[in-house]
Amino acid sequence: MFKIEQIEKILLDASEIIRDAFYSEKDISYKEDGTPVTNVDLETNEFLREHLTKLLPNAGWLSEEDSDNIERLSSEYIWVVDPIDGTKSFINKIPEVSISVGLVKDNKPVFGAVVNPIKNQGGITTLWEGNKFWGFDEVLPPDSKKELKDLSVIVSIDETKDGLLKKFEPYLNLRPVGSVAYKLLRVAYGIDDLYFSLKPKSEWDICGGFALLSSKNKKYKRFDNIEIIFNQKEPKILSGAIAGEEEIINEFLNKFRNLGFIS
Repeated sequence: MFKIEQIEKILLDASEIIRDAFYSEKDISYKEDGTPVTNVDLETNEFLREHLTKLLPNAGWLSEEDSDNIERLSSEYIWVVDPIDGTKSFINKIPEVSISVGLVKDNKPVFGAVVNPIKNQGGITTLWEGNKFWGFDEVLPPDSKKELKDLSVIVSIDETKDGLLKKFEPYLNLRPVGSVAYKLLRVAYGIDDLYFSLKPKSEWDICGGFALLSSKNKKYKRFDNIEIIFNQKEPKILSGAIAGEEEIINEFLNKFRNLGFIS
């Protein structure tokens, strides 16, 4: 199996593509679902596909920016990739974007990585070499029991703008941050305590971050309590979810289910 330093080089080289284009004008088009995609998303995707598939030539491939090939369902290993998670932030020159990569075997990630090319922050984990984080200047606070209202809770920019989270504001210290994967990286490392979203996500949004959370004994839990299984025929995960330490997640779910804010 590949070494952490091998995949780290691929991710840092891919980061240069994004970083070099960050402050430039992008060629933007729109997918059938109305979401934007830039020429840089596609260029980064091509780079990752070329280099990751060389590491494991027989692995399947699932990427936001490629047509899905369901032959991946019979592959032993599957790359799950989002070349630029947070494309809206990228277009608007907000430095909350990330590359998210996971490698799945038996429906579970055995490798995961999330890299923010603009802030030079990232994390990588493998089952065979452990994890590595870099680029965080913040000092992690000592472990202590906190009330929910005292936690650092990061949430979606779009869900905040759309008013979907207003009912939570009297109870939580919410901070909008771009890129699902980047939010999961921050929670995995411990800069923020919780992330939650009321909207469905896709496997490529969360696979890398899911692996990083697991490496730090943290959870990504669907609101509908269905176990998250990767490399499904339909990669859309049709439930909101929450990420953080299990004890805090349970406290959150108990409180907001009782209030009727989540089902």
